[in-house]
Amino acid sequence: MDYSYLNKYRRKSIVSGITSQEQLIKQEKENFEYYLNNAPNKYEVEMYKDNNTSLNKKILCTIQDYHFNDSQNIDCKILCCKHDETNSVGDLILWNKQLYMIVFEEKNTISSHKTLIIKPCNNVIIFEYKNKVYQYPCILSNATLYSDGLEEKQFILSNDQRSILIPYNDLTKKIQLQQRLMFNNNSIFSVSLIDDFTFKQVNEKNGLLKLTLIREQEKHNLDDFKNNLADNSHLKKEEPIKLQIDNKTIQLEINKTYQLNPKLFQGNKEILSQEELNKITYKVDGIIAKIENGIITSLSKGDTNIQVCYDKQIINIPIQITDTSVHSGTCNIIGNDFMKIGKLSKWTVELYNSKGNKVDGVVEWSVLSENTNELVKIRNKTSNSIVLLAYNKQENIGKKFIIKCKTLDGLSFDEQEIILKKLI
Repeated sequence: MDYSYLNKYRRKSIVSGITSQEQLIKQEKENFEYYLNNAPNKYEVEMYKDNNTSLNKKILCTIQDYHFNDSQNIDCKILCCKHDETNSVGDLILWNKQLYMIVFEEKNTISSHKTLIIKPCNNVIIFEYKNKVYQYPCILSNATLYSDGLEEKQFILSNDQRSILIPYNDLTKKIQLQQRLMFNNNSIFSVSLIDDFTFKQVNEKNGLLKLTLIREQEKHNLDDFKNNLADNSHLKKEEPIKLQIDNKTIQLEINKTYQLNPKLFQGNKEILSQEELNKITYKVDGIIAKIENGIITSLSKGDTNIQVCYDKQIINIPIQITDTSVHSGTCNIIGNDFMKIGKLSKWTVELYNSKGNKVDGVVEWSVLSENTNELVKIRNKTSNSIVLLAYNKQENIGKKFIIKCKTLDGLSFDEQEIILKKLI
C-alpha cells in the first residue's frame, strides 16, 4: 500500500480535480450560504461612504447580538457575510435605520465566510479641508484605560477627555494634532493623540483612525456653533501640490514620438506617489497628434496645444509638427517666472533632441511687452543665456512681460511670462 502523501494528493486531484482542503472549504461555503438564505436574523444592509452618501451597494448578511460582561461590547453586533464581499474594517453600513461602523474583522481559519464586529455610530465629526466641509460618522466615547491582571478593571478618565473612532481615508488622514473639533453644537475638543496604526493594516488604504481629544476651555470668535464647525485658523496650512513640467514647446516630425515627464511638488518636496501621479491627465487634438501615458505621437503637419492637467491646474504646451528633418526637438527656458524690481535676474536655455537628450545649440533672445523699455533693461545676452535688470519703480509691481528664445532654424522656440514683484 502506498502511504505517500504526494501520491494521495495526486490521486485526489486526478479523480475530483480538487484537494481535500478545497473540498472542505467548498462544503463550508455551501453550508454558510444555506444558513444565510434561511436564517431568521438575515438582513440586507446598505454600504455608505460618509454621513449622507450611499454607495448604492447592498450586502446580504446575518446580524446577531454580541454579549459579554465587558461594558464596551454591549452595543456591538456580529455581522457574517460571504467571504468574497469587499467590506472591511472602517466601512459604514446602514442597518435598522442606524449607521454602523465595522471595527473588527476576525481572520477565520477556514475561508467560508467573513465575521465582522460592527458598532453603532453615535456622533458626526465635521472638519474643513481646502475650503470644503466634510462630515463623517464616528464613535465618540469617554477615554478609558484597561488594566491587565486577574481581574479586568476599566478606568474612565476625566470628563475633559474623549476617544473617537472614524474611518481612515485620504481625507480623515489629513487631521492634525491640535486640530479643534466641535460636537453637539457646544462642546469643543482638540486632538492630542492620533493613532493611525492600531486599527489599520500596513499598506492598506482603509481601516480606522483613533483620536484622543481634550476639552477646550476657551471658545473662539470664529467658532461656528450653528454648523457645528470649530475654528482652526491657528493650524499650519498644508502646502498645495503644484504641477511642473520642463517641456514648454515641442517640435516633431510626422510619425515621431516624444515622452513628456510632468512632476508634482509640495513645497520643495517632489511627490513620488504613483497614486497621485496617476491623477495627471492629458488633452490634445487627435487629428494632429495623440497622447497616451505621456507619450506624444505626431500624426500630421500643423500646430496644436497639449494640455497637461492635475486637479484644477492646466499647463498648455505648444506643439509644432513638420514634414522636414531640419530640426526636431525642444528648447526650454530655465529660470524664475518673476523678477524683483531693482534686481538682476538670469535665464538660461536647454536644448533637447526628439529623444529627450540634451544637445548643444544657439538661440536668439527677445523681450516682448507693450512698454519693455519702462520695465526692464537687457544687461547681458549670450547664445544660451540672458540677464535683465528690472527698473526700481513701484508702479511696475504686478506688470508682466515675456522672454522668448528660438533656434536659428526657427523651428524650436520657447517663451516664459515674467511678473514683477516688490523688492521686499
